[in-house]
Amino acid sequence: MVLIGDHKQLPPVIRSREAQIRGLNISLFERLTEEAGTSRVYVCQFAIPVSNAASTTVVPSIMLDMQYRMHPEISRFPSSEFYARSLKDGTVDSGGNVLAQLQPPVSEHLVINASTGDRPSVVFLDHDGLEATKDRSRINVTDAAIVCAVLEDLLRQNEVGFRFLPIELGSECTA
Repeated sequence: MVLIGDHKQLPPVIRSREAQIRGLNISLFERLTEEAGTSRVYVCQFAIPVSNAASTTVVPSIMLDMQYRMHPEISRFPSSEFYARSLKDGTVDSGGNVLAQLQPPVSEHLVINASTGDRPSVVFLDHDGLEATKDRSRINVTDAAIVCAVLEDLLRQNEVGFRFLPIELGSECTA
């Protein structure tokens, strides 16, 4: 069996307290990866139907530790919080400079640091918008207006060929 993915991201959404108590908030992938007490190796037990004998095999788990999508300022958090600082950045050149396509765009929301001359790669915009219920979901009109304003600002202040690949606009949600 080959499993490909990241057990540290997107855990199962379990709303039942009883299901959480019984351990269903831990994915099969996470269970297998951490079975032996390490994220590098897991123990896989299987039955051999012909002889009804059980066997234990150590199966290696390989972590791909080079990331190519995030600015180093952004990847610093998951590297330290989830991966014991083992995540490396493939988004810098041999001199340690961030690749040009990951430099922050021009935006009124990304204020230039006076001492370094750099724009921040991450910005958190606080708001006091309240959620409302619509059908079986939730909406937040204030969040939507902020996202639209940021998007308009980015489009207005940057060149026509501006690419949004390294940029994520979003809102933190709680379910």
